[in-house]
Amino acid sequence: MIELVQIKKLNTVFELSTIFVNPKHILFLTEDRVFKGLLCEGRIDLDLHQQTIFTKLKLYEGNRATEITIVGDPRDIQRKMVNKKQLLRD
Repeated sequence: MIELVQIKKLNTVFELSTIFVNPKHILFLTEDRVFKGLLCEGRIDLDLHQQTIFTKLKLYEGNRATEITIVGDPRDIQRKMVNKKQLLRD
């Protein structure tokens, strides 16, 4: 499992939460430009730096897929996935 920070929009309020994800269930990672735009417009009031990058992450959950948004660069998340897999092999 890897630890990530998820950002959620509940009506007009944004919220951060820590989640743990099995890297084997991740289907794809891509930059989430919608959340980046909201941050640049000042609509996300969470004291995040203006250069913060968000990642859309698609997870396979049995018979369906779910998309969530994570705080962080897709490359950083990918590195976490690779490093975790290497640790599990040792």
